Amino acid sequence: IAAGADTILLIVAVLPQHLLKELIDHARSFGMEPLVEVHADSELEVALQAGAKVIGVNNRNLHTFQMDLHTTEHVAELLTEQGCNFDHSDPNSEYAICSLSGMSTAFDVDRYRQINVGMCLIGES
Repeated sequence: IAAGADTILLIVAVLPQHLLKELIDHARSFGMEPLVEVHADSELEVALQAGAKVIGVNNRNLHTFQMDLHTTEHVAELLTEQGCNFDHSDPNSEYAICSLSGMSTAFDVDRYRQINVGMCLIGES
């Protein structure tokens, strides 16, 4: 916070669940809601069990570096099946999704807006 941070990135693939929960709670103690990054179904489950509310979906597999823009859509489907509301236009939405990596056109961003993904992190264009 002293450096002006608004949030922190927590990557489920490199954090054990107990530490992830501790770091989420610690960030919230400073008034920050952390961005918790997932790629695989099992990582999403860990994130939700740890109490994550802002889910960053990495379209790049950090183990193989393969890119699949469908990953965000898949995670959105899983959240919907579990009854998690992430509609960015709903002020009562409990969750938020941020799509990470691989987007390079307005079409890429629009495809996520169509399924209520409220944020996209563009690293290259």
